[in-house]
Amino acid sequence: MKKFYRHLPVLAMIMLLTGCGSSTTAPSDESAETETSTKEASIESEAPAAESSVEADSEPADADSQSADAETSPFELWEYVGYVDECTNYTWRAEFDNCDYDGDGKTDRVNRDCDTKEESAIYTIKFGNGDELVTPKGWDTGFPHIQSGDLDGDGAKEILVTLTYDTSTDPFSFGDMWLFHKDQTTGQYSQVELPLANGENGAKGFTTEYDEPEDGNIKYTFKEAGLSATEEVGEDYIKDWWTTDAVTEIRPVFFAEIINEDSPVLRCYVTPFPRLGTIMGFNLNYNNGKYEIGYIERDEPKTWAQ
Repeated sequence: MKKFYRHLPVLAMIMLLTGCGSSTTAPSDESAETETSTKEASIESEAPAAESSVEADSEPADADSQSADAETSPFELWEYVGYVDECTNYTWRAEFDNCDYDGDGKTDRVNRDCDTKEESAIYTIKFGNGDELVTPKGWDTGFPHIQSGDLDGDGAKEILVTLTYDTSTDPFSFGDMWLFHKDQTTGQYSQVELPLANGENGAKGFTTEYDEPEDGNIKYTFKEAGLSATEEVGEDYIKDWWTTDAVTEIRPVFFAEIINEDSPVLRCYVTPFPRLGTIMGFNLNYNNGKYEIGYIERDEPKTWAQ
């Protein structure tokens, strides 16, 4: 897995670089001997473009400010080992400052360990009360995000860990997600079972079946959600990116977030097609001891608007 360089906000723009992340493709019965339906190449994303931080008539930044910007990079994290809040040149280091994930008033910190040979990374949340939570392995090129909220109503906060792959040519096609629950008796954290298909590493998403393209349209089905829809993708998309007549693959959740502070809920985002900007959002609702897939609609992450 090769590594590249950029300076852009999380999930704001698709870079024209080589893809990396967690996504699993399995040929359907009709195309068992065919390759995956997409080819790696540069694209133009339909994701919202990053807003400029400087107005046209504003004064240029001073030399010190420009120097500071030049010295930070998201890629500082890739081979870093240690507390993420101490990775001084990591662009999003501040995301890990003074965090209290479990809500006990004590500072919780995130430690990172990586294996460059396996190109993997593991994150350990070290809570201020002495508890620890260790994630499974993810790719070392993923960028971590940690959120918390009481999703099941038991009074203790669940911990959501996601890895996003912003530097892929198609970051909406890769993602890792783990949700952890704390046992109030043992005090131990364990991973929550979710009603999604499991891909490589921490990838979770929908098993997606595609019909043969017809007149610039492709019908798809999210099996776990029981949803079928037809998308108008255009003949150019089919010509450039659709290399098989019919295929099945796992479309992973590329980002998830806990929304609604007063009544927390887990919101997930997935794209039905590779290299196409249609984004679908859905909730994972906790009902009767398990999580269920809620209504699926066109949406984008709420944090993009912040």
